[in-house]
Amino acid sequence: AIRSTHGLEVPLSHKGKLMVTEEYIEFLLKIANQKMEENKKRIERLYNCLQHALEKENITNSRPKEKIKDKNKSSYTRKKKRNPEEAHSKCFTEENVKECENDDDLGISVTIFPEDY
Repeated sequence: AIRSTHGLEVPLSHKGKLMVTEEYIEFLLKIANQKMEENKKRIERLYNCLQHALEKENITNSRPKEKIKDKNKSSYTRKKKRNPEEAHSKCFTEENVKECENDDDLGISVTIFPEDY
């Protein structure tokens, strides 16, 4: 599944009046840009994994089929059992899996309401 849960909705003005400082707007821009950069990295990872999977499939499909030498032979060929370890594409290394688990953590802590609010 491909999904994105990133969103940043923050009211900056009300009835045409600015409710926050320019410093806060710069802070929000920094967070938004970090999220966009992380999203770009995820898209690149997804693209690379898809490319790898398609290349692997093309190699498999381009192999010549074995000709049946004997008419009495069954046309059924038994498929190998799929090894669960091999089921994951090589693009999903242990490091990538850990990255995916921590993708939403940008290491940024935001206080929505200051103590003196």
